Amino acid sequence: MSATNPEQQSAAGAPEAELVAVLRASAQALQPPVGDLAAKGLARGRRMRHTRRAGLVGLTAAAVAGLVVGAVAVTGDTGSERPAAVGAPPSPTAQQDPPTQRELTSRDLERVVSELLPQGVSVNWDKPTHDDNGASAQGVLTDAEGSGQIYVILEDRGSEVSDATCPDMTGTAATCVNSVLADGSTLRLEKNWEYPATASTADGKAGAEGSGAQIHSAHVFSADGTSLYLSSSDTSAEKVDDATRPAPVLSLAQVKAIVSDPAWQSLPAPGAPDGAWGARPDGASQGTTRN
Repeated sequence: MSATNPEQQSAAGAPEAELVAVLRASAQALQPPVGDLAAKGLARGRRMRHTRRAGLVGLTAAAVAGLVVGAVAVTGDTGSERPAAVGAPPSPTAQQDPPTQRELTSRDLERVVSELLPQGVSVNWDKPTHDDNGASAQGVLTDAEGSGQIYVILEDRGSEVSDATCPDMTGTAATCVNSVLADGSTLRLEKNWEYPATASTADGKAGAEGSGAQIHSAHVFSADGTSLYLSSSDTSAEKVDDATRPAPVLSLAQVKAIVSDPAWQSLPAPGAPDGAWGARPDGASQGTTRN
């Protein structure tokens, strides 16, 4: 075998070297842009992380909303009250107004008198009235002998007791007696006339026999200023000179018995009324009969 010439070896290896160089250059041209891929990978990773986080937040919110709705539904169905928040100030307790005393009315007077009337006497109340100091009632009494007016008033007169003592009836047909009741009140029991009897007729006075309707009255004056007055007359109309019966429907003893009865102690103290002056709201009268 003949030896190879070095020049021949160099000529033969030249194409191989060129081929290697071409392949290397092609490989370098085909390498991916590592920087772009890394940036795109990071961006995709962020999107996936945000998507997972948003999903978790959505699930959490939905769960919380479900719990709230369920709690509201349970509370609404049972009607139970929601507990107060921890640390919240206690709700103020509503203050109750102290009970006020019921005010005296004409109906109170009518009821008591009606219950205390003697047997066989009936009454029709027709003029309930009120003022700032008490209440009064007026009506017509009727028994077997006819009819006559009745008038009752319960009021607070304070220290005004100047008429508690009987006047001098000397020389007249009128009578007046003072006495003290069991509770210490002063009673003035009187028989007189609409125009009171006087010892003389001077200055137009009625004279010894008085004038107008005859009246039996009882007037009680209490130490606290309360005044109770009750009268019964012999005429069924107001301010009429002619009597419609021989004597007042109630005797002096009966008038005294009514005002002295303990039933009056059950009434409210006289004072500001719960109504105004005038007739009954329904315009009707109230009748009562004691059999």
